[in-house]
Amino acid sequence: MTKNQRLYNELRKFVDIKKVLDYDNEFFDNKKRSYKFMIPFLEKYINIKLVRNKITDPKAHSHLVDLEFKTANPKKYRELNKVKGMPRHADKHFLFKDNK
Repeated sequence: MTKNQRLYNELRKFVDIKKVLDYDNEFFDNKKRSYKFMIPFLEKYINIKLVRNKITDPKAHSHLVDLEFKTANPKKYRELNKVKGMPRHADKHFLFKDNK
């Protein structure tokens, strides 16, 4: 199960009963579920600020926070991903480093 599917399943119970079918159809019609799709999609059916604290699945809550961070700070998110790929200082092999 992908992170977006986990979030979709978790938030489905908060969607109005009359809109659940539209919610399901729109989610499964879209093949690419990026953060640019997910946040407007969720805001269309749910008030995220009210529902955020009612989410029981910690992985779904974590993914929602990540999506909100990406939309609010796209430049900071790109920089954060660059830093994640850098090796730590201890992992670098220098010319005169003692190997123990």
